[in-house]
Amino acid sequence: MDPANKEHPGNRRKKNLKAAAPASAETSADAGDTVLDEERRQKIAKLKKAVEDGTYRINNEEVARKLIEHMLEPKE
Repeated sequence: MDPANKEHPGNRRKKNLKAAAPASAETSADAGDTVLDEERRQKIAKLKKAVEDGTYRINNEEVARKLIEHMLEPKE
């Protein structure tokens, strides 16, 4: 890390989360998509808050299980 750059690496992640905000529901032509978009926005907001608060926890066993499942999938 550049000593002149005093920004903590965790702060860059927070900035990246803000840049990755979901697209507006107004761009959806279907009303059903609007409901799903709102649910997705709420879920993303909840996750972002947990990350920012430092309360987000990764389920290591679930990550490992999914990784193994993916590795064992037949390749085409």
